[in-house]
Amino acid sequence: MAMEERVFQAFKNFDKDDSGSISRDELAEVLLALPSGNPWTNEDIDQLLAQADASGDGELQVQEFLKWIFAENKDISKGLQGKYMLSVSGCSRTQFNGDYIQEEGEFYYRRPVFHCLQNKMYLFYHGKRGQWQIYRRTGTKTSCRLKTPRTAHMPGEGVTWGVWKKSKNGKKTFVEEPKMTCTAKSEMSLDEHLVNAEDCVKFDELYFKKIDKVLGDRAVYQHSKGEGKWGETYLFYEAPQSRWKRGNDAKLGHPSLNVSRITEVASPQLALWMDETNGGKIDVVAVDTDGVPNTMGS
Repeated sequence: MAMEERVFQAFKNFDKDDSGSISRDELAEVLLALPSGNPWTNEDIDQLLAQADASGDGELQVQEFLKWIFAENKDISKGLQGKYMLSVSGCSRTQFNGDYIQEEGEFYYRRPVFHCLQNKMYLFYHGKRGQWQIYRRTGTKTSCRLKTPRTAHMPGEGVTWGVWKKSKNGKKTFVEEPKMTCTAKSEMSLDEHLVNAEDCVKFDELYFKKIDKVLGDRAVYQHSKGEGKWGETYLFYEAPQSRWKRGNDAKLGHPSLNVSRITEVASPQLALWMDETNGGKIDVVAVDTDGVPNTMGS
């Protein structure tokens, strides 16, 4: 059995709800448990997981992950890779505000570690506590915390930072600070996003081709009926919500027919799309412009 098939079968054993995703720790266990000839080390896995969580929800999507690590053409990984800078602002204890740069090769609980050179602080994930922390070194101590299994810059709706300081009654505790935010900046430029975007994708049974339009620093796709005929639906990226969308208009804020999970990927087939009406995943794959699936989307 090929290595890709062995990984896929092991992955499916963990994916009990057939959602197409499992946690970081579960996937690490899958890769480390492969039979003899296993090429994965703990260091390799940390590097892969840091780059492959395209949606930012702390889980990995099997099809995109397998296509990425086993693709003969490694260009597919460009949409998922990149050294990130996380910018923290709005904290009342201003020594924790600043730009946190991803430390190359440094991980804690299989998540990347970020360092603010100016304030000499670290931003890192504590797996047992299920939270992001800011402190002058990695470990159990923390001055700021964000309770979420997701990424620090996409923590989920209603999740706010807590800062260790005196409360109104004079006792020190973690006080919620709704104005404190964390945003991400990738090294990938607008031009790189456009270069990495596929020319054509198949959304369920419909084909969409890239058109001469940009929205949210991403390419826009229009339903193609072939022979120069175009449909009236589009695939586009709505940056304020960090989601790819399918709609009747490629305009921000307009009603959508389908939305992806939160993501920052360059192309719609790299995002996770769920059928909110019937359940299960919506198949979105890259295809050649003649409508024949290419090696990336097969």
